[in-house]
Amino acid sequence: MEYFTRAWALGDLSDEECEKIEERYRSYVESLDPEGPVRRFVTSISLHDAYVDRLEYSEDALSLHLLTGDGQRGYWHTHIRYGGGQIILGQKDLERAVQVRPTEVWYDEFSDSPPRMVHRFLLLKPGTSKDGGEVHIAFDELAFSETPAAGRMLTEV
Repeated sequence: MEYFTRAWALGDLSDEECEKIEERYRSYVESLDPEGPVRRFVTSISLHDAYVDRLEYSEDALSLHLLTGDGQRGYWHTHIRYGGGQIILGQKDLERAVQVRPTEVWYDEFSDSPPRMVHRFLLLKPGTSKDGGEVHIAFDELAFSETPAAGRMLTEV
């Protein structure tokens, strides 16, 4: 992770250090095209505590299906399509997350890695606060959609 490291997530940094990191990420997000998909995603969807559901590969893309939301906002089936997507770190962690359910996304972030973008995740093992790994997905294009979910239940694998 570039911004929201494990040390940040665990509270191992001072309040001042955490604030600087959060401000740096806010500035980065604000520098993105306001109409672009990455900025729209960051400002409209929270993956915190999302359940990893499915991972699909096609010739030109990688798709990730998650169960997002909470009791106040409701739950959503969130589909993220990474055009030209490639898992550059943590492929086994992500594949295990699909099988060992419900693995949660702890924190996520986007950053530039020219000429591509990278979406990074910290994962938590099911029912614990234990490290479930870190995943980095490099991509050329991003698309996403949400459809309402009846609750916080994953389908069987």
